[in-house]
Amino acid sequence: MDNSRPYVRFVLVLFLVLPFHALATTQRGSSAPPKAVTACADWMATRSSADGAQVRRIGSSTLCADIPSLSEAAVEDFVRELSFLSGDNPPDIVIRSAGGRVDLGLTMGEELQRRRAAVYAYGFCGSSCANYVFLPAARRVILNDTLLVFHGGLYRSMLTQAGLTEEGKAKMDAQLSRQHALLQKAGVEPAIFERMEALNHDGRQLFDKCGEVTPIRSIVFLAKELAAFGAGVDQDLGPQTTAEVESLTRKYGIAQGTCYWH
Repeated sequence: MDNSRPYVRFVLVLFLVLPFHALATTQRGSSAPPKAVTACADWMATRSSADGAQVRRIGSSTLCADIPSLSEAAVEDFVRELSFLSGDNPPDIVIRSAGGRVDLGLTMGEELQRRRAAVYAYGFCGSSCANYVFLPAARRVILNDTLLVFHGGLYRSMLTQAGLTEEGKAKMDAQLSRQHALLQKAGVEPAIFERMEALNHDGRQLFDKCGEVTPIRSIVFLAKELAAFGAGVDQDLGPQTTAEVESLTRKYGIAQGTCYWH
């Protein structure tokens, strides 16, 4: 292991070719997403992880980013395609990703935040996708049958972890500064990941919220719980019950160790 590089876990998720259930139909009294967003979701529904990363534009203001795992090439494509969208109005970005390197997620977040983009999470948005693409958005939407999955981010005490070289500390410190600025600009509590980490040490609260789920590897937050961190969800069409969350965690192979925090 290269100790000059901060170690960040991510969830390995296989995206299957599964139908997208009538996005045009309103749910729970919410308005339907824009037609271009629905078109993005319909396109992603025909793809799987085996198809690799692809970023495409629909019209002049919508970007479809189907990126199973963040890579330098995929993020470069994302930034380039985003630059081609019209600057007249904030763009809509539809994202499906299991996440990846922190620095790559930060780059995506900084670019979309600069454009005041709305982000629509489709299918699965976890790790750096949730942390650095969804949270920094000017408008946040969770689409039908979609899991938004958190399992930690960067926090200050990580700078003292064993085996981290001076070079690694410098890189992590720089990333912590970028993370703080990104979240603060979005109105999200910059200490959100410290607070998530603290949940691991509150045994009573963990049991009350997660029951027999051990060890806890990831958390799906109800929208109102995210709002407590300043990360309000403008439209939540995702799972609303424990049964719905469990169905999706089984679908994506993360049923073991995922807590529904509601």
